[in-house]
Amino acid sequence: MAQSQGFSTSASDASMLVKAIFKNALQAKQPTFQNRQFWMILNSALNNLDLTRIEAVGADRSCAEWLVKCGAKIRWSNQSSFQVDFNELPMDASSKGSYRLEEVNADNTVAMPHGFEHFKGCEYVKKVRIHNCNVLNHTAICTMTKYLKKSLEHLEITSCVQIGEPILPCLVQLQSLKHLVLGDLPDMKDAKKSLSQLKEALPDCKIVYPDAEQ
Repeated sequence: MAQSQGFSTSASDASMLVKAIFKNALQAKQPTFQNRQFWMILNSALNNLDLTRIEAVGADRSCAEWLVKCGAKIRWSNQSSFQVDFNELPMDASSKGSYRLEEVNADNTVAMPHGFEHFKGCEYVKKVRIHNCNVLNHTAICTMTKYLKKSLEHLEITSCVQIGEPILPCLVQLQSLKHLVLGDLPDMKDAKKSLSQLKEALPDCKIVYPDAEQ
């Protein structure tokens, strides 16, 4: 398979460096405001939508690039294992449309809300797991569900400090959802009420929300 070595290597190395430094800056015991602001700006650029790239490689491939650069794992519909290495993504221009994004594991990523516009045009994503993504809010989730409302069957959202009740109207729009897992969402002020609303709106979906049972 043909490889665009210049693009893939530079993008991969840069994204790994950004992710590592960004996480270190956020996890530092006493990060300076200037450091946090600088890396937030840099990471924001990493999440920007590139319409030229989407046109060149297609929505699924472009979305996979964004996810992997942010530290996520992705799985294509014709594969059983996840891909985590940017350089192992299909690079041949002739592969446009041949790879369908089916599963995303976004644990501990540096994905930002505006980056979720990358899901536009991805029609085959069935499973998404989002864990410990502290910069994500309801805007990110609602953007994703808008684009995946027909395909998404399994969704997990846990340990995301900025996600609360505003995601509920978006979750109930997921037409194919069969399994929903929520947990450790401190901004969800009334877990029991939220669970009740979800069960009523999604009667055919298995919902697991331990916090609502306490």
